[in-house]
Amino acid sequence: MESHYLSYQNSTIHYLKFGSGSKLLFFFHGYARESGSFLFLEKIMGAKYTIIALDAPFHGLTKWKEQDAIEPPFMLSNLQTIKEELNRRDEPFSIMGFSMGGRIALLIAQLIPEQIERLILIAPDGLNYNFWRWLSTDTMMANRLIAYTTKHPAWAFWVTDKAEKLRLINRNLAEFVRYHLSNEDNRTLLYQQLMANKKLKPNAGKLKQAIRKHSIPVRMMFGENDRIVPIAGGLKFRRGIENYVKVKLVKGGHHLLIESQVENIMELFSH
Repeated sequence: MESHYLSYQNSTIHYLKFGSGSKLLFFFHGYARESGSFLFLEKIMGAKYTIIALDAPFHGLTKWKEQDAIEPPFMLSNLQTIKEELNRRDEPFSIMGFSMGGRIALLIAQLIPEQIERLILIAPDGLNYNFWRWLSTDTMMANRLIAYTTKHPAWAFWVTDKAEKLRLINRNLAEFVRYHLSNEDNRTLLYQQLMANKKLKPNAGKLKQAIRKHSIPVRMMFGENDRIVPIAGGLKFRRGIENYVKVKLVKGGHHLLIESQVENIMELFSH
């Protein structure tokens, strides 16, 4: 395993390189995770793939000092720089994204589909960009409310408790909210991440066209008890591109990037 850094404007981007295989694979981790989340896969994938796992802004060893939201060219620039450093500029590559990282993987596949060999998605965010996401990130009122909540979370706990009792949200989702609001560091990270990622919006229609045009194999995996990113979004996205997309349902919840899921994860790369 090797640790590397890239410079981007005022920031420093950290990534890990491991494996020595002939194929190139980029990993994008989930919220509150880091590049090391994927290290358990080295022993079973390292002979086939050279693997690059990046720390997202505000995660791991990446030092993010930009004031503006992330623009899609930022991600493409990083990928191209890394490929050039590896002397593999023109090679196709595969992408794997877990949870929050799924949104990044989807967007990259949409922007440069001609370079994508395989797209692997585990409980991916970004399949549906809905009204509630727009409301929470793209409106000034909601931005101010989220900022206020980082310092004064009591109202959010009250709303979550009431919503759970009225069965407007399930217990797993309520616990997820409570955890990420449980202390000021968690709340600050959540606010920073929402603001930083608000412009990263995959377009399902354009992505489907790209998958069809470039015959990109897409493999998705969801947990049967996942209430954060349920399988319904994956099944909806698959409609019309069934020849290219396979959706796998496994035992478990949202956190599927764990050693006990190794066999299921490897299946995503083998068919």
